Amino acid sequence: MNVASRTFFTGTLGQIGYIASKGALIGMTRVMAREFGEHRICVNAVMPTQVATPGTREHSGDDVFARTMSQQAIREFVTPEDFAGLVSFLASPDATLITGQSIVCDGGGLLH
Repeated sequence: MNVASRTFFTGTLGQIGYIASKGALIGMTRVMAREFGEHRICVNAVMPTQVATPGTREHSGDDVFARTMSQQAIREFVTPEDFAGLVSFLASPDATLITGQSIVCDGGGLLH
């Protein structure tokens, strides 16, 4: 499981290094899925929006989170539990044939 970011799609100003590294992770996920597929090993990337953790809250205040949330179809902060649910599903037997995918967890924010 690789953790990328939906900012790969949004091209946030001032974050070229961060976004480039997340794009590389998406490419790496696809290659690894092909390389490990013969061994039935699934490789996926999860792409959250801002997740309200102590680390992100240190540099992003309520206004930043509110702005992000205002663009989402489901207007709630993405919590660590929401994100963990996605990771848990992808690691479970229910997802045995899901591989090489990049899945966004952002409450529908990319719909806009």
